[in-house]
Amino acid sequence: MIAHLIPRLLQSIAVVFVVASLVFVGSRLIGDPIKAFSARNATEESIEAARERLGLHDPMIVQYGNFLAGVVQLDFGDSIHTQQPAWNEVRGRLWSTVQLSMAAFVLILVIGVPIGVLAAVRRGSVPDLLARLVALVGQAMPNFWLGLLLIFIFAVRLGWLPTGGRGSFENLILPAITLAGFGAASAMRLTRSGMLDVLSNDYIRTAHAKGLAGRTVILRHALRNALLGLVTVLGITLAQLLAGSIIVEVVFAWPGVGRLIFRSISLRDFPVIQVGVLVIAVWFVVINILVDLSYNVLDPRIRVGSS
Repeated sequence: MIAHLIPRLLQSIAVVFVVASLVFVGSRLIGDPIKAFSARNATEESIEAARERLGLHDPMIVQYGNFLAGVVQLDFGDSIHTQQPAWNEVRGRLWSTVQLSMAAFVLILVIGVPIGVLAAVRRGSVPDLLARLVALVGQAMPNFWLGLLLIFIFAVRLGWLPTGGRGSFENLILPAITLAGFGAASAMRLTRSGMLDVLSNDYIRTAHAKGLAGRTVILRHALRNALLGLVTVLGITLAQLLAGSIIVEVVFAWPGVGRLIFRSISLRDFPVIQVGVLVIAVWFVVINILVDLSYNVLDPRIRVGSS
């Protein structure tokens, strides 16, 4: 396992380096941050002093080198807007985004996987047709539109839930459902197709012939073998939830990293943008490594082959 993990770690470092380079270039292309924060009556001397303080007069290659040196030392500079360390700005909102992402992921597991198993076991029945229809709608509907629809129905019309913000558990329900919509639909379809492939194998028929209970055959034999492909998608989905929360957080005024990145882009606050994107990149890398390690637990053949 160690021999397999070391190349993955080296690849992950390379991925983070590439993302850091791209976000450095991209954040410089959104406009002049000094003009975005300078007052209309600001003098040319004050504007030049601000550029000097941020190092914007240095050649781009020098700025890039200083940026990489700061990343290695976990020093991302100060926010142009608040004059506070950019990492502190992101760290203060990170738990809100993680909370929303994990709530959405739990909904994906609780809704997508069981319904996919049910649809596969009862192939061609009414529950199967309904599950496929719901999965199709879930994958076709943009999450921002789903969020607005849920706000209109459950917050505006019925008044059951708040329209946005973060506070009580009720504030988490609509954003979590919105964020989980696409992932639950994908998990549902993939679980169904994986289970159908497994259920047609000879060892499943043998298990039934031996008199094993149907629930035992489905959960212990069929589902575990169908999980290998599902784990990959679930891992990618968990990584995407953090990045996909940007629009959802804006729609529901959820005070997370996604909303902070969105605001920082409009304000051209590139130190905060850089930290936020790097946090998402590291999240992707860590989840991918954990997915690789989970293969060794789910499929003994991988453990034998790696040894």
